Amino acid sequence: DTPIKDVAPAVEIVKSASPTRILPGGDVTYTFTVFNRSTIEPIKVLALTDPKIADLATTGTCDISTWPWLTPDDGDDAAGTDQRTCSVTIPVGASLAPFGTDLNTVTVEAGDDEIVDSEGGEPGTSSPRVTDTDDASVDVRTPGSITVIKQAAPATGTFTFTLTGQQQQTVAAGGSYTWSGLDAGATADATVAY
Repeated sequence: DTPIKDVAPAVEIVKSASPTRILPGGDVTYTFTVFNRSTIEPIKVLALTDPKIADLATTGTCDISTWPWLTPDDGDDAAGTDQRTCSVTIPVGASLAPFGTDLNTVTVEAGDDEIVDSEGGEPGTSSPRVTDTDDASVDVRTPGSITVIKQAAPATGTFTFTLTGQQQQTVAAGGSYTWSGLDAGATADATVAY
């Protein structure tokens, strides 16, 4: 008899976040794509965990109990039967105010038919599950504020203030203006006429 050598399964997971910059407690959509990286063995996803997403493996499109076996890798990362994608939207970063980075890691566990059979109490090998991890980070920022107070004698004239940001605004005497969405590194001017 010619012995048959079992081919080990292989799995990869890719995680992304959108948007990647939010206010504390803002919603972020995490997208997970699981790839079968074996060109021989189909695999079954057995676990999908993320410490910051409770019950990930039973949530919405990430409910792995509804996922079919992933066919062997066809060499094309375009959508196909050798991969599965799901998404979850959650609020992130409420505890990071006024700023910080929220980083979390997802772990996938998968097995081929021998692994699944052995774990189900049926005859099979005792091969371990295969795993992979990936992470995604989100920058959490609280909006800043700028207050400019100008006192001058004489009380008439034109005063120019240069602030960090991307907006320009002329403010009438006694008026006010609020800048929003100012990114570091850019400049903006405000001219106040008295």
